[in-house]
Amino acid sequence: MDAIGRALLAAAALLGAAQSEPATDWREFRSEEGNFLLWIPAKPEELKVDGCPPGARVWQASGDALLTLFQFGFIGRQKDLAGAEADAFLEGLAKESAESLNGTVVSSKKVTLSRWPGRETRVTFKAGDVDMVLMDRVYIVDRVKLFVRVMVPADRADRAEHRKILDSFKLIDESRASKE
Repeated sequence: MDAIGRALLAAAALLGAAQSEPATDWREFRSEEGNFLLWIPAKPEELKVDGCPPGARVWQASGDALLTLFQFGFIGRQKDLAGAEADAFLEGLAKESAESLNGTVVSSKKVTLSRWPGRETRVTFKAGDVDMVLMDRVYIVDRVKLFVRVMVPADRADRAEHRKILDSFKLIDESRASKE
């Protein structure tokens, strides 16, 4: 299990203990270093993950409802991937996420971010007795893995605000990640 997967599991375990105030205002979060932005309903904190690879940064915020988590970031220094090799890598990450949560991939589809390959995955798992869903988008942009995740109880997984987080994830400067 990778360091990010372990961080996701640890975050899920702590969600019941620490919740943010109810979200009233959506705010833009920008990572100039990661070259991405997104809109979220809570102030994120950067996670410091033991064993996290160099060139990686991860942020996390809790939603206003119990057991709701948003996580996003980047991991640099990926090997050059394209075409079928990129697809296989992204599919492997989807399976790894499910395994790290002792869950099941229930859907997985190809997506893009400004022409860059990505995968949107939905994983079901349990947090104690609670049925949970992880909605995860991962992209390979140049040699950087970008990701955005929403973890929520299954009965709230189809709310529009969760899709808004995923759909708002964009590159800040596409020229910094231009495909040759």
